[in-house]
Amino acid sequence: MSETLYTIPGINDNGVNTTSRLGRIITDSMGWELQTADYLVSRLWDARFRNYNTLAAMYLWRELDPDKPINLLGHSHGCLLIIRMLEIAAEKDYDIPRIKSIIMLAPAADRNAHTFEDWRYSRALVIYNPRDLAIWWGSMNPFHPFGTAGAISFKTKDPRVTQIRRTSGRGWWNHTKPYFGNESIQGTADTCVKFLNT
Repeated sequence: MSETLYTIPGINDNGVNTTSRLGRIITDSMGWELQTADYLVSRLWDARFRNYNTLAAMYLWRELDPDKPINLLGHSHGCLLIIRMLEIAAEKDYDIPRIKSIIMLAPAADRNAHTFEDWRYSRALVIYNPRDLAIWWGSMNPFHPFGTAGAISFKTKDPRVTQIRRTSGRGWWNHTKPYFGNESIQGTADTCVKFLNT
């Protein structure tokens, strides 16, 4: 059975030059189907609210094919939505599709607030970058749920989670280029494919 890679971009990003572009390289290598979230968070104001993120996560669940193994790939706020999807499934005991792998790039999430051990998935890859100033600055804003996981990793001992530190990237922002820039996207894809093949 063919597997699906489902990509969820961050705020104000349709994924064309980020998660979808990376997803296409990965799925071409793996022989999988690519599905991109039909969803766009265009405002930081929306991302502030747990109810908004919950509704978005429930919407994303409905897009998934329950009969196929699913692999999730998110960037930035997209990772926060993946987390909320898995939290909802654990809280409500939903009959969810089989989540094989999770890939989180620069997750804009609180490194201490999430319990991987409670979620239903097979394995996870987290790639973080201490030079990511968007993560650092976002985590200082008290009005939204962002955190520092994308800069210093999640605080978890779950053996299913692999966390890789990336310090590459030119420029001062370092939130997208280290993962999706022309000089880095193939390296990101290679890291993801290696993880998925192990």
